[in-house]
Amino acid sequence: MNLFAAALAPSDLALVVFSDRTGIWWMRLLRRGYRHCFVILPGEVAGARCWVLADSLPNRVALQLVDTESLIRLLRHLVRRGDRVVPVRAVRRPPARRRRMRPFSCVELSVRLLGLQSLNVLTPYGFFRSLSEM
Repeated sequence: MNLFAAALAPSDLALVVFSDRTGIWWMRLLRRGYRHCFVILPGEVAGARCWVLADSLPNRVALQLVDTESLIRLLRHLVRRGDRVVPVRAVRRPPARRRRMRPFSCVELSVRLLGLQSLNVLTPYGFFRSLSEM
């Protein structure tokens, strides 16, 4: 799938970015290329299409609004530096059942924002494999 065309098409398509970059020393024990992940969700502000970048950092959760043009530049940059970008259909209304408690991490934030209740993963690589099987 052409990620740049996907960024322009109106849909419920979200993007999950897997990266090797991390500032936490123990995360270097995780599989190379899958040490961190974050999501980019479609949104709308004042009738204009935008994207919401949600990233779980060591000391906070960063949320940033991005217009489509900036998103395309960002995607090009991420792909150039070797990050993996995976398109995923976000669930509009996840089932009303409770999700088990998990340690708060970039994976848990991503799974919850995408509404993927059935995923039982802890690491970015496990998350990637689960998305690949969907």
